[in-house]
Amino acid sequence: MKIWVMCDLEGVAGLSSFEREVQSDSPYYELAKRLATQELNALVEGALAGGATEIVAIDGHGCGGLDMENLHPELKLGMRWAIEFPWGLDDSWDAGMLFAHHAMEGTPNAILRHSWSHTAYGGVWLNDEPLGEIGTGIRLAGHFGFPVVFITGDRAAVREAQALVPEMEGAVVKEKLPTGIGVSLSPTKSREVIRAGAERAMGLVSAIPPLETNTPCELKLKYSDAAATARAVEYGWQRVDEDTVVCQGADIVEVMRKFYGG
Repeated sequence: MKIWVMCDLEGVAGLSSFEREVQSDSPYYELAKRLATQELNALVEGALAGGATEIVAIDGHGCGGLDMENLHPELKLGMRWAIEFPWGLDDSWDAGMLFAHHAMEGTPNAILRHSWSHTAYGGVWLNDEPLGEIGTGIRLAGHFGFPVVFITGDRAAVREAQALVPEMEGAVVKEKLPTGIGVSLSPTKSREVIRAGAERAMGLVSAIPPLETNTPCELKLKYSDAAATARAVEYGWQRVDEDTVVCQGADIVEVMRKFYGG
């Protein structure tokens, strides 16, 4: 079975700060990438044990989130700067997995929550429903006819994915408690949880249907500043108000291509 994996960085166990860990100039950025790579390798081990025959991972973190030198030998990497939208997606995949994801902007009790950028956007909506990176991955996979069966990240991220696909397997490696404290599994334990979850998820490939998205599609962006809104209008987006723009398309691929500038 052929498995597509979209990777991020913010959902790795122990990571809790944009400034300290997940940006290219963060003091612990290299450590974050090593931890992410070890967790991803655990996912690969579990998927292979569950019957995967080919696994391709896309490094979806803006500045890169993986240590290529230490990737699992059976994993193929979609190289960050040599891949175009829609990231190798077509109807040849059997299932997708979302690795190290975070919840969308505005989600309560979520660690490192944001929608694509923690500074640029106040929110994103598809057909008037809130949209984050998790929902995008699930819906794009559905457009090409295959399900997303597994997600790793904090509890809020897993909850967001399972709200769309309740049957999906999830590996929770950290969470923000109602008291305000964020707690994480150890790196060793997080890898155990991810490996076991990925293996179980492989048994769901034929049981979970692809998530279909109503068409045509409208994508709405709320920017954090008026200047960004003006730039979007220059590129053909329609202005809704001072900080909000929309675009329309025949399907999710068309509107997300406009979003990514492809």
